[in-house]
Amino acid sequence: MRSSSTLTPPRLQLDRATFSQAPDVSIDFAVMEKAEGVVVLAADFGWSDIGSWKAVAEEFEGDVRGNTSSGEVLMVDCENVMRRQRTDSLPPSD
Repeated sequence: MRSSSTLTPPRLQLDRATFSQAPDVSIDFAVMEKAEGVVVLAADFGWSDIGSWKAVAEEFEGDVRGNTSSGEVLMVDCENVMRRQRTDSLPPSD
């Protein structure tokens, strides 16, 4: 089977079939614990593993009803909704 993975520096995007063959292991175990010459520095910054949609929504400031959004969106009578609009996916305007 031919892979449709793409390499667009600085990012490698795997197709579904190739990604499904990758081991389910964190970068800590897969890479960092085997790496040599690694330096660790103390730092004070926020961190989230973004392991769920709830964690993604928490990265945005919510309104009084718990809604979070990114981009130009319209939400009517919504509670606890996370909405994202990519500007490159907007339909052409007339």
